[in-house]
Amino acid sequence: MNFTNTQNCIMYSLPSDFPHEPPENYTYEVHHYKPNILSIWCCNHSQFVYNDGNVAKSIWGFYNIKKRKYHAPINSKRVGETVALDRTSAYSAMPLLKLALDTDDTPASDAILSSSSKQGTMTLIQNASSKTEFSEFCAQRDARNTIQLNITKYCFMICDALRQNFIDYSIRSHERSLLEEPGSKYHIACIEDLKSGNCGYEFIVETGRKYHKIIMVNNQRSVHAFVDRKTGEMYKAASFKQPAKGVRFNLNIIKEREFVLKNCDWSGGYLYRNAHYTG
Repeated sequence: MNFTNTQNCIMYSLPSDFPHEPPENYTYEVHHYKPNILSIWCCNHSQFVYNDGNVAKSIWGFYNIKKRKYHAPINSKRVGETVALDRTSAYSAMPLLKLALDTDDTPASDAILSSSSKQGTMTLIQNASSKTEFSEFCAQRDARNTIQLNITKYCFMICDALRQNFIDYSIRSHERSLLEEPGSKYHIACIEDLKSGNCGYEFIVETGRKYHKIIMVNNQRSVHAFVDRKTGEMYKAASFKQPAKGVRFNLNIIKEREFVLKNCDWSGGYLYRNAHYTG
């Protein structure tokens, strides 16, 4: 594994068997995460409003140097299960979703059986449009997979934005306390810890049959929001198992997605109907 030291930050090269080329306007970054574990990041160089035009990074996955295995991410801080490379994409190591239509027993095409009275045999006549129909089916299936993969990626981006929002909120809270208690070692230490990225909250994605759950984890677990795996529709949580009625946002709509990434807060206030979004 090769690496270079740039501005005191060790940057590793991609593993030699990494199969993907970065999509247009994307690059990859590889960093040391834990002993024998590298984190692989997908960097989008398109400019977005929510981060003031800076490079938008999302975790692609993790690589175990010792075992030479790739792992899907639970979030940017947690390593998930091992994953086969042929089930990953250029955007994420999260396995591509297998749709109900992708079963092995689906007939490849229609056929018409006709009999020949002269020869007394059956002849298989292929439907002239079967190839076209199959191509269209494959294209539609790939498009659905891409949409669902992007929705998963947006959920991870929201998790990172929510965690950063909690850190910023906590820093401001300790700074206000310092005005009342100047020189407090406790608040100064907390601020330094938060600025280094350490906080007591994590946001993770758990996937069910219909929804991705964005879950807030500290001493206990609570559902922050539900996101429909197929449509990208985002809901406020009514309970741990059920979303509230009424779609709040659609993550497939750029304007709404950018609003969520810029305005999401760890307490979930932006998900209420009277929030200041005017789409």
